[in-house]
Amino acid sequence: EEKEEFTFEFLVDEIPVGLERALGHMTEKERAVVQLAPRQAFGAEGNPRLNVPPDSDVVYDVTLKSIQNPPPKWKLSFQERRSLALKLKEEGNGHFKQGLSERLVRAAVWKYKLALGYLKEESAADTAVEGLALQMPE
Repeated sequence: EEKEEFTFEFLVDEIPVGLERALGHMTEKERAVVQLAPRQAFGAEGNPRLNVPPDSDVVYDVTLKSIQNPPPKWKLSFQERRSLALKLKEEGNGHFKQGLSERLVRAAVWKYKLALGYLKEESAADTAVEGLALQMPE
């Protein structure tokens, strides 16, 4: 079946794990033909919604149009990083509320790790400025 375009979020949206892995190795505007064995596609269940029979190989002809990464930590103030971390935490909580499938748990853990990364990492400039502020006499 042919589709024009779709947008998805890694580890969150329901796409075959093999396609997700292949896209993770691609660069913007790159085209690839991705051939997936059943265990990397829809497995023994198949996908009735897409008319994919059980235990079927699947072939995708894909072009990666664009990649939307979160903003780099060093470009954000502490308040912006904190706000983004809270948003990511809530998204992780939302995945847990949807159920405990392996994919949803992995997505929730991924969101929590991203959130922690925004809180833990500071730029050298932030650290230097905070250090100077602490040393200044009152």
